[in-house]
Amino acid sequence: MEIELARQASIDALTNIANRDRFDEYLLREWQRSEQEKQTISLILCQIDNFDAGRKNHEFLIRVALTINNFTKNTACFVGHYRENQFAVILSDTDIDRVFSIAQLIQSEFQKLNMPHVIQFNENLTVSMGIANMIPTKQLGSEELIIAAEAMLSGIWV
Repeated sequence: MEIELARQASIDALTNIANRDRFDEYLLREWQRSEQEKQTISLILCQIDNFDAGRKNHEFLIRVALTINNFTKNTACFVGHYRENQFAVILSDTDIDRVFSIAQLIQSEFQKLNMPHVIQFNENLTVSMGIANMIPTKQLGSEELIIAAEAMLSGIWV
């Protein structure tokens, strides 16, 4: 019963994928491991643009979560619900070209999902992505990876 309660505490109730607390735990653990092994760690933040909290958009949010989660199942990565309209994908020991390739594939899957014949939603919904890739050091913390991905998401290159 304790195991089930712990599992439920780490799952986002709306999207049924990992929640922000689980994201924070996973990122810290992978950051430390990547620092020890001197390997890269990458973060893709996927943000649904023009999102409002209406019921119809919540259905869309669930579909996006399922799409990203299903798409990345064959990839050694972590997928979580980061904020209301954002999802995070953490990839360990992955070169930047592969990270960009995965981001492009996620973008492509999103576009398919937003087609009118698949599901009718607000046609102004688009997805923006912020991508960061670095090798952890003692001078950097895992929050630096988040800051870099959020900056790119905002259109600021660091």
